[in-house]
Amino acid sequence: MSSDEKLKEYSEIVMNVGKRLINEYKEKRCVSGGINGPYNDPETPVRNLCHLIVITAIEITSFDKADYMPLIKEMSDQLLSYMIAPGLFVMREKKGKDRSNGTIGHSWVIEALVYLYKVNPQKDYLELMRQIIMNHKYNTSLHLYCVPKYSEIEDDVIDFTLNHQLWFAASVAEANCFLNDDHIRDSLRDFIVNLKSNMEIHKKGLICHPIYKRESYIQKIRQNLRKSIDGINRVFGKPSYQYREEGYHIFNIMAFARLKHVINDINIEEFKKINKAVCYVNTEYCLESLENKEFRLDNTIDYSSILPQNRAVNIYGYPYNVSGLEMMYIAETFPDLIDNSIAVKYLERQFGHCYESEYRSFRKGCHDDRVIDYRIYEYYRFLESSGERV
Repeated sequence: MSSDEKLKEYSEIVMNVGKRLINEYKEKRCVSGGINGPYNDPETPVRNLCHLIVITAIEITSFDKADYMPLIKEMSDQLLSYMIAPGLFVMREKKGKDRSNGTIGHSWVIEALVYLYKVNPQKDYLELMRQIIMNHKYNTSLHLYCVPKYSEIEDDVIDFTLNHQLWFAASVAEANCFLNDDHIRDSLRDFIVNLKSNMEIHKKGLICHPIYKRESYIQKIRQNLRKSIDGINRVFGKPSYQYREEGYHIFNIMAFARLKHVINDINIEEFKKINKAVCYVNTEYCLESLENKEFRLDNTIDYSSILPQNRAVNIYGYPYNVSGLEMMYIAETFPDLIDNSIAVKYLERQFGHCYESEYRSFRKGCHDDRVIDYRIYEYYRFLESSGERV
C-alpha cells in the first residue's frame, strides 16, 4: 500500500470516529466531561463540546454536510448556556486548582467560536471571542497572558506553562482574523517576538515545559535554581521534566503551526529557537522518546491510579496529546522543515498504540477515554487545511 493510500485509509478511519461522535450527540444531546488525561482533574463538558463543534463545523464547510447545520446550532446554544459570566466558562473543578485550566481552557472555547463563526457569521460570536480575550489580561512586562479571574477579589495570575500560552496565542490569532483588532494584534506580535526569552529549549531542540522567566529578583533566583536542579536530575537519570516535555513537544509545535497559518507578517520559522524545535520532530530521538514507558522518570503527578496497560508508552504523547494526529497538520504547515515520511511514522504509531477498530475509538491504552476521541478535531484541521477529500 502506498503512503497516499495509507493516509487516505487513516483519514477515513478518523472521519468515521468523527461521525460516531456526532451521531452520539444527536442521540443524547450532550457530551460528558473527561479528567484531563493523566492529571485526573475532573472537567466540565465544555472542552469536549468545543472539540466536537470544530469537528462538526469542518464536516459542514469541507465535506458538504449541510444537514449538520441544525445540530451545530444546538451545540452552539448548549455551549453558550455553560457561560457563567461574560466570556467566562468553568473548564474544570479540582480543589486547589483554578477553574479555567490556566489559559488553555478558554483557548478551546475560542477555537469553537471561530468555527461557529465560519459556519454562521454572527456578530455575537465575535463579541464573545473578544470578551474571552479581554478576560485574559496581557502582562506587558513578562509578555505573557494571565489566567481569567472568576471574581473581582482575585489577583492577576500569569500562566507559566508554555504549552498553555502557545495554544491560547494560536486561538487568539485565529480569532483576530475576524476581529481585526489592532490591540490584540500588537499583543500577539509582542508575545511571539518575546518567545526568544520566554521559551527555552534543550540542546537537541526539545522544548522546556515551564516558563522560567520572572520579574522579581528573588523569583529569578528561585527559578534558576529550579532549572539547575532539573538539569542535574536529567544528567543522572533521576525524575525531571524531560519525560513530560517529550510527550508535549509535538503539541507545542502544533500551536506554532496554527500561528503560521494565520499570521502573515511574522515568519515564525525564521526564529532560531522555533526552527530548531520544529526540526527536532524529524529526529529518531524524538520519535523514540514517545515510546518511553519509564513513567517513574516523571516527577510531576501521581501515577497510582493509572493502570499498567495505560503506561505502555509516554503517557503524555499518543494516549493524551495525540501526537501522531497532530503531525500531519504540522508537516503540511512546515513542508520545508518537516520530512513527510516521518510524519506518517508518527501517525502509524498513533493508530498502532491507540486505535481500537471494534469500537471505532482511540481509547486503547488511554487513561482518559472520555477526551481522547474528541481530540481527533486536530486531525480534522489537517483535512481542512490540506483540502484532502475522503
